[in-house]
Amino acid sequence: MPLGFDVAPGEVLCLGNLHMQLRMGKTRIFHTTVPTGAAAVVLDRSARDIPMAEAANPAIAGLARVALLPLGRWGRGAAATPPQ
Repeated sequence: MPLGFDVAPGEVLCLGNLHMQLRMGKTRIFHTTVPTGAAAVVLDRSARDIPMAEAANPAIAGLARVALLPLGRWGRGAAATPPQ
């Protein structure tokens, strides 16, 4: 499922953080841990990220609007609740 959003010229949006959540497993031959799968996840870190963005770019101070994408896993087989 695509994650869509609209942004107007000059608008500052906080959409959330996009992460990959890896599923790890052991190889049969060397018994090392390797990624065996992944899921895209959207997290809300706006309380941390907006002040960092404003400090890095003072011109946007006070302009950011939180417009989070749907939180949690997304894509094929997405879970209805955010991961812990």
